Amino acid sequence: MHNAHYLRKGLLMKIISLAFVPLVVFLGGCAPTKTIFINPQYENQAIQDASMGIDFPVNKLFIENTDDVVDDLGGGVADSVYHGWFESFFPAVLKKKSSLSTISFCQIPYDNKFEQTTFAMNEKESFTVQIPKPGTRFQDTSRFLLFIEGLKIYRVGPTSSAPMPGVTPSGTWPKLTNELKFLIWDNEYGRALSYGKAASESDCVFFTMTKRNWEDVVRKIISQLVSNTPLFKKVLD
Repeated sequence: MHNAHYLRKGLLMKIISLAFVPLVVFLGGCAPTKTIFINPQYENQAIQDASMGIDFPVNKLFIENTDDVVDDLGGGVADSVYHGWFESFFPAVLKKKSSLSTISFCQIPYDNKFEQTTFAMNEKESFTVQIPKPGTRFQDTSRFLLFIEGLKIYRVGPTSSAPMPGVTPSGTWPKLTNELKFLIWDNEYGRALSYGKAASESDCVFFTMTKRNWEDVVRKIISQLVSNTPLFKKVLD
């Protein structure tokens, strides 16, 4: 009787242990996705009171949910409305989260000083960015230049197949999402500080979006841009 009990128990434990093997192997075999690359030359550095110029042409902005923009940020053409709001909100938050002393917007021509470069995020995914040739120094007097090479904004909205109003077919509430492709260039030394893709999403939007949703996703993007760089400053929101 006791032997049968222990045999059943041992068999059960063996089945349980075998059930976890494929999961462990699968997780162990997953290649991590890396989307932001930081120049190792800036490791363990802290840069204080530097200036930054931001290059963000309107044609680098791609908004899918244009109705939300004019509803939450003001009337007019969605791209112009968002760009104007971004130029006001983004520098204020960036200055709070970084050690930068002055931040301004500028216009840098994309000419033969730039090279299109492709970087791997993992074994299957990659992305391209325009990076200046090594040693390039621009006329802008800022120490650092932030090139926003693309900002995509979208929201997974409700559909008629959703089980509840405002719920997506997958059963989740829609969220505002931002995907930003960027490069931070050290204009003093003519080299990249960091580059890559940053992405953030708002909390679930249960009924209607508000200006707070737009602010939250931008704050998260900025945190990703400066984290683990010499420009990072730990602050409380």
